[in-house]
Amino acid sequence: MKIKELGILKFGKFNNKKIKLEKGLNLIIGDNESGKSTIFAFLVGMFYGFGKDSLKRRIFDGNLEKYRPWTGEEYRGYLEVEVGDEFRIERDFHNNKLKFINLTTGEDLSNREELTKYTKIKQPGVYFFNVNSLVFTNTFFVGQLETELKEESYRVIKEKIENFSGAGIEAVDPLKAVSLLEDELVSLGRKTLSKSTIGKLIKEIEELQRKVSPLEEVRSDYDLLLKEQDKLKAKKKILEEQLNRCRLIEEQRCYNEVLEKKKSIETLKAKKKEKNSIDYSIYEKVVAIEKEIDSIEFKIKELSSIDFNCEIIDLQKEEEIRKDYLKTQNLNDTLKELDIINYSKEIEFLLLDIKNVKNTNHKIYSLIAVSGFAVLVILILSIVLKIYYLNAISIIPLIYIYLRVIKFRVNLDVIKRLNLKVEDYREKSHKKTVKKKEMDIEFTELKEKYGFASVKEVENYLKAQLELLGKHKLKNELLDSEIKKSKVEIENLKIKLEELESEKANIFKKYGIENLDEFRNKFNYDMKSLSIDSEIENLERIIDLLLEGREFEELDHKIEVAEIDAKSLSEEHKEIELSLTRLRERISIIEDSISDLENYKEELNFKVRELKEFEEERDTVEKAIELIERIAGENKDDILPLLKSKMSSLLSIFTDSKYERMNIDSEFNISIYDKEVEKYVDIESVSNGTIDQIYLAFRLTVLNLLFENAPVVLDDHFLQYDDLRLKSTLKYLCEEAENRQVVIFSATNREREIVEKFETGYNLIDLN
Repeated sequence: MKIKELGILKFGKFNNKKIKLEKGLNLIIGDNESGKSTIFAFLVGMFYGFGKDSLKRRIFDGNLEKYRPWTGEEYRGYLEVEVGDEFRIERDFHNNKLKFINLTTGEDLSNREELTKYTKIKQPGVYFFNVNSLVFTNTFFVGQLETELKEESYRVIKEKIENFSGAGIEAVDPLKAVSLLEDELVSLGRKTLSKSTIGKLIKEIEELQRKVSPLEEVRSDYDLLLKEQDKLKAKKKILEEQLNRCRLIEEQRCYNEVLEKKKSIETLKAKKKEKNSIDYSIYEKVVAIEKEIDSIEFKIKELSSIDFNCEIIDLQKEEEIRKDYLKTQNLNDTLKELDIINYSKEIEFLLLDIKNVKNTNHKIYSLIAVSGFAVLVILILSIVLKIYYLNAISIIPLIYIYLRVIKFRVNLDVIKRLNLKVEDYREKSHKKTVKKKEMDIEFTELKEKYGFASVKEVENYLKAQLELLGKHKLKNELLDSEIKKSKVEIENLKIKLEELESEKANIFKKYGIENLDEFRNKFNYDMKSLSIDSEIENLERIIDLLLEGREFEELDHKIEVAEIDAKSLSEEHKEIELSLTRLRERISIIEDSISDLENYKEELNFKVRELKEFEEERDTVEKAIELIERIAGENKDDILPLLKSKMSSLLSIFTDSKYERMNIDSEFNISIYDKEVEKYVDIESVSNGTIDQIYLAFRLTVLNLLFENAPVVLDDHFLQYDDLRLKSTLKYLCEEAENRQVVIFSATNREREIVEKFETGYNLIDLN
């Protein structure tokens, strides 16, 4: 077998991880926590689904939950292998679904019986290797011993060799198996032992049989009632068929009668056409045309008589009024602007400001004079008294005089500017007076022109005149539009009138009539001489009553009308319905007991089948004990020498001929021949590395004896090997890889470095 590809889609820490393995040697290198153990577990899971051996129910080992992804429900992967043909295994661990296909032939192997040989969980590994998951994990997959203690390591190897020698399978202890089977026999018990599994089951079966017996009599009555109910239902069905035929015959009779009435209507309509009489609809149409003609003629006359005279507007006068109105508004606006500005008040405020500034300057002048006098006094005193440093004191009044002079000059400038402003306002005030006098003249002219005493009256008059002229102008525009519309409407009415006159003339021509009076006379005559329409209406009413809302064509069943007593059939049908109702009530009362009977019988059948299974299981266990005891004795003599020989050869290769022979006595005590001391030594006294080599030799020997071309998978098995042991062991595995696929998991680069020195081909997968 060759494992080609691992598709770890969602498993443990991996997400969409693909690993391709090659024929021969494959090295998978990765640090601790890089996922080597996860890949190792994935292989076991794909072949065996983490299932424990049990045909009663599905039981999973702890690895199913251990490697479940932390996020999401998806938990799946695929595996492609080659065993002559190519195969693909797809497993959904979350939903326990398997798809197993032979890719070479296209055959779907998902439901092969051997997949559930050992457990209810489908296991493709059984299809390939014909062993259960326990044998698989103890044969193909080689890891470290579970403990580093020499005594424990020795015990494990001794136990496995003993088991393999006795049963042909290292994971099975024949003595322990016999003990377990005997315990199971005790648990199953016998019919005479009431507290055993079989004894309890027989007691429960007898109790159920006591409950079933009286209910069987009730079942007999129940069956008779059901038969009577079936007879009544059959009779009811026949009556319903007869009643349905009655309904069909009645509908056919109605159809035939309606058909006769329809034929009579067609005959009357044909007679009416032959006489060329005026029917009421034609008469109504002509009357409506005549009314519409009269209405149109009246409307044309009315539109023609409307007075559309327009008022004549003097455009020159309108323009003059408009100009005067605008002039009045402008004069008023200008007057308002002039009245807003009061120059006299402004001049008064400016003169007051000038007066205040002048008063300030008088005060400044006085202060300057006093300060000058003080400076003069200081100068005189310093000269007279010859105290010249007193002149320094005069600096302060001189600075003050200087600042006051500046202020005095600024105030003079302010007075000058204020005087200029006063002159400017006086000039503007004069101009305002002149402007107002000019406006008064213009106002006077407008008042005299329109004969009003005030300007406001003139303005109101002009405004009213403009509004009146605007209304006249709008009215003229509207009248002009109405005239155009009226002309168009009159033309349309005349066209309509011609059409109506033509239609009326055609009707008159059809009946050979000259005018409306002749038309009225002929219509009155036709109404008196013919009653066809009323007869047709009566027939149509009769048809509606017969149909009662049904479609006419649906009543034609194309059957012969016969006489049947529908009333008697209906009464008999009602009696059967009543009998059935009573019968159903009786059946309903009994059904509760029948339901109990069915439940008891179902439980009884289940218990009987279960008893049969337990009895068969007991027989099987007894035979298994006998078979295991016989095979264990035979295998011990046949397998042990072969096992010892093969293991000795492999151990010699692994230890570079240091240990060439090994011995296993009748008690399965193991010793190896040490060339250095030239004697056999117990393996309890050798190193853990040597014990690991013995263990590997044992596993490879078992693999070679039981399976041909099966792959070897080693998970960090060489941790306790020194470089020499590792080199010799890897050299053998490289040679073995020429015949079978070898997969080695390692957390170090030692294996890689040694294999590269052999100059042999290998496939490297680096998980780092």
